[in-house]
Amino acid sequence: MRFFIDLRRSLREAMVVFRRNGLVSLGCIVISTVALFSFSVILLMAVYVRFGTISIGDRLNVTAFLEATLTHEEVNTILVRIRHLPETKDAVYVSPEEALRELKSKFHDLEIDASPIPPSVRITPGDTAYVPVLIAQLTELEGVSSVTDITEAASNFFGIVQIGTILGIALLLIFFAGFLFIVSASTGISIYSFRREIEIMQLVGASRTFVQNPFIILGSLYGLIGALLSSLFLIPSYQRIDNFYHAFIAFDPIPLDEYNILSRIILLALLVGLATGWISAKQSVRRYLK
Repeated sequence: MRFFIDLRRSLREAMVVFRRNGLVSLGCIVISTVALFSFSVILLMAVYVRFGTISIGDRLNVTAFLEATLTHEEVNTILVRIRHLPETKDAVYVSPEEALRELKSKFHDLEIDASPIPPSVRITPGDTAYVPVLIAQLTELEGVSSVTDITEAASNFFGIVQIGTILGIALLLIFFAGFLFIVSASTGISIYSFRREIEIMQLVGASRTFVQNPFIILGSLYGLIGALLSSLFLIPSYQRIDNFYHAFIAFDPIPLDEYNILSRIILLALLVGLATGWISAKQSVRRYLK
């Protein structure tokens, strides 16, 4: 019972501090909203990039063209050897007739009866980083006449993913550094504006926890409000990212449990906002209330 009485008193005092420092509180909420919105968007984009990477990577195939004079047994032997390569995730044999059907499905006005494409094996690498090694091994196989070189495309794709990851982490660090700083500074200003009341409470024997709790709750409140506002802004942003994902990965994208992902990110933003506000306010209180 005493716990709830103290909590109610701390919440009431935190609201008094919040109203008295209205401009500072507003600035703190704006910064926390921007930081948590950036965190949520980057996290959401990371999820879509991850699934997009898998979708594109699974279709970043290496094609090994076989000699047309090979027998059925020789083709099977080559196919088994390719499948046993450690860099290979999957390998499918494509006959000249099947290759012609695929070609006609893409170019409907194509009128040819005999396939100009030799038999081939379509290989899916286990990772885009394996492509150069895989191509080198395929060219050494007896019976393989040529191999499509997608090394440059794989390197570019892998580089884009790495750059995006580094930029995302950098942005997160910048925004959260600003979030921690503004909450800490705001708490310090609030403590200074209530210095006389704090001195009186300490003179009459108030405990350290009794004095500190309202300011710690205030910091958590900044993070919570920022997280709630960022969640409201996240919904339309999520819709745009989802539309771009399905437009960019037009060829059978990996389906996402969209609402589950969105709700988890919102819940994580709320927890991160509360925790970050509490930690920064706690550090500020320790610094200013000796």
